[in-house]
Amino acid sequence: MDRIETLPVGCSGGLVTNVPSLLQASQLQGTAIDLENFEPTVEGGYRRINGYTKWNAQRVPFFGALYTVGTYSIGATAITITNLFPDDYNQLTNGLTFTVESSSTTYTVTSTSSSNLNTRSIIVNFTPALDVNLPAANYRLYFNKYLDKFFTVYVSYNEGVVVVGPYGKVFVSKNNYVGAGLPISRDGWDWILINNGTTEVDGAGQTGSSLDVKGLRYAPFRGDNFRLNSVVYTVQASTTLSNDTSTLTISPSLSSSPSDSDPIVWLSSYGYTSFVDGTVGIQTSKRQAFTKYKNNLLFPTESLYRTAVTGNRPFVLDRDFRIYIIADVVDTKYTTYFKNTLFFSQGSNLVFSAPYNDLNFNVADGAGVISFPDEITGLKSLRDSLIIFCKASIYRLVGSSAEDFRTELISSAVGCISNNTIKEINGDVIFMTDSGLCLLSDTEKTSGLGINLVSDKIKTEINSLLAPVVDPITQFVYYSSIYIKNKNQYRVFQFKEGVTDANSIGIIASKVDRETSDLAFSKLKGFKVFSCDNLDDATNNSSLPIPHQAVFTNGTDGWVYQMDSGNTFDGTNITATYSTPYYFFNDPKFRKTIRKVTVYTEAEGAVTTTIDTVLDYNKSDIIQPSSVVVGTTGTTYSDTTTPVFTAPLIGNGYSVSLKFTSNTDIPPYVIQSFTVEYSTNDRR
Repeated sequence: MDRIETLPVGCSGGLVTNVPSLLQASQLQGTAIDLENFEPTVEGGYRRINGYTKWNAQRVPFFGALYTVGTYSIGATAITITNLFPDDYNQLTNGLTFTVESSSTTYTVTSTSSSNLNTRSIIVNFTPALDVNLPAANYRLYFNKYLDKFFTVYVSYNEGVVVVGPYGKVFVSKNNYVGAGLPISRDGWDWILINNGTTEVDGAGQTGSSLDVKGLRYAPFRGDNFRLNSVVYTVQASTTLSNDTSTLTISPSLSSSPSDSDPIVWLSSYGYTSFVDGTVGIQTSKRQAFTKYKNNLLFPTESLYRTAVTGNRPFVLDRDFRIYIIADVVDTKYTTYFKNTLFFSQGSNLVFSAPYNDLNFNVADGAGVISFPDEITGLKSLRDSLIIFCKASIYRLVGSSAEDFRTELISSAVGCISNNTIKEINGDVIFMTDSGLCLLSDTEKTSGLGINLVSDKIKTEINSLLAPVVDPITQFVYYSSIYIKNKNQYRVFQFKEGVTDANSIGIIASKVDRETSDLAFSKLKGFKVFSCDNLDDATNNSSLPIPHQAVFTNGTDGWVYQMDSGNTFDGTNITATYSTPYYFFNDPKFRKTIRKVTVYTEAEGAVTTTIDTVLDYNKSDIIQPSSVVVGTTGTTYSDTTTPVFTAPLIGNGYSVSLKFTSNTDIPPYVIQSFTVEYSTNDRR
């Protein structure tokens, strides 16, 4: 009788696809040749990932706050509405449904006419006829249409999530809770108005198409809308600011002469957000915020959570969801916060604000511009340095203010392809280059920072992530990433236009050994991520101990999803695969008979996994054994309190790989280790 032997394997090291087969089988037994939707864990083993659920049951609306113009009676079949953004006119198509404030009836658009860019208005014809009276202007309309591409910011656990859409549309969905241990409810999405100070009419008796105003924070731009005495007006030309006053050219003309100091409510900002090349940077941090008052003195306000979003008209959003336009900087891409100063990239220039004042870009107050020889592709604040990533080089900025800021070259051979891939992981900075993932780490070099390409062990998978699109005219590739602190894990996602959720890919990089820079990798499939953010990147001002939370959008369906939540992909089973190297059991020239496998798991609920015995590199002329199922609902020897599962195997060959597959809606589980019992045949 052949002597039965045992091969014990501890699962560690993650996905490795660049090592010769025999070397991997003998020296890296715990690694994987395929590891999809399993994550290497700090505690050891490979864990089936969580899925995702809807963060809010309602989708993000496409339109901002649209209001009626004029008065309407029961029986009306046409309404003029205002506060439209540039693309909104084309989206009011026949068949679109909507409701009107104070009415529960659903109306259907039959046609539109008389669009007016000067007043940002249009006439909407609809059916059935209006069933309520609208005796004044400014009734709000709610259309059944939703945004697809938008950026998301997780402001904090207490406040909620903000999304930024094209042209500077901003919506918020707040967390609602009473206290510790009580459930959180989330309402729909509320339109956020810009904050331009306490704006008022400057002088009584004004008429016509110009209006003097006071109390402005910044000069209004062409296209900005405001409400005055129940009428919505649109600014017709960008203006200048003298102290806090300005003269606005408006349309329509004033309907009546306002009184001095009549309040003005700003309804929207005509900002612009580009999605095609990913030119939006999102930065969140807790810091002391300052506001510039009329007497030009700086007074500290309460500690605010600020989020800077760039685009044609960058803005800062505080924790009370007030928007402050940064009027002195335009056409920016990326932003970060460093040394009490807000920094923006503008081509190859780095523009920074005055210290302690996000909205002040006056050089005399400490603001300025630093030029670089290459286009800036990302920014990251790291301890006492600001890292400036360019297309083909990397620099760092040191110093504390405009008086002593200086730049140092880190690398003239490596650059960053996407600001959204830059994250800090356990003291190092990880980012994507055109060759793969790199770590920027502290070293003994002169600059104090060194760069290490860390993804060569999964070069094939990285090449898939970096693969160009077939048609760059109709498609584009966009990257986003998050760092999950409690797992010491980095995730980077590829968004490719036209690819389904199920076929979208990403990479997990886990730093399982804090003493080295080595990362353990695995693949993600089933996450279509256009934009993502999490509490570790944003700010959590809750005193409650809470689990990690991350949110993302898929650029397709209008929902915000919570990542790492639930046991499915929003109702679809998670398919996860772990394939071991091809073990040759000491001698690749002897045939072996495979007899039994014992799997040691850490269960979070029921465990079910299918095991395939794959012989001799899955050659076409080799008959492969049938699959077996182990787990609490599978074979014998099942025990949920001691999750060790044993199953008989069959097969005869020179080498064998075990393939573990899960396609269920059960909770995650960890494959920690396993043993394979086998016997060696005589040499033939």
